[in-house]
Amino acid sequence: YCSKACFHASGKLTPGRGSENPHWKPKITVVCAYCGKEFETYPSRNGRRKYCCQAHRMLGNLKRFALGERTNLEVAMSTALRQNRIAFDEQVVMFDKFMVDFKLSEYPIIVQCDGVYWHNSPQAKRRDKGQDAYLVKAGYIVLRFTDNQVLHQMPSCIKAIKKAINNPNQPRLIQG
Repeated sequence: YCSKACFHASGKLTPGRGSENPHWKPKITVVCAYCGKEFETYPSRNGRRKYCCQAHRMLGNLKRFALGERTNLEVAMSTALRQNRIAFDEQVVMFDKFMVDFKLSEYPIIVQCDGVYWHNSPQAKRRDKGQDAYLVKAGYIVLRFTDNQVLHQMPSCIKAIKKAINNPNQPRLIQG
């Protein structure tokens, strides 16, 4: 086209905005999969848009991951905690920000089992360090054990957990 006026005169431009556009479709109401609140979204996003906001999307995904299968490290640790009669909750979402492997029910103690595959990269180490700082500031004792410790040195892991239970004044972050 030789000019904008010529283009507009051709009728190729979709006329109007909103409801004046022949391709326009009204928004639909969807229920947030996390909080149950109703929100509006475009019909083209139905099925892909399950959460009302970014925070609920993150929390919903954390909750969904928590329902998944446990790693062999988590299974070994949960078995050892049960055998030692230490009450715990598994895969707990903390402060609507992140998920921890184990939170002892009767004590402000968090137990994390770090596999090399998921926790060895520089980005994962930064994330874990930030998570630990947040938990320590909130008053928790954080115990981190490597996959080697969990699979081959479980008695020393349980000993460290019992020490944290009996001595709440110890350092707040203990890495095995």
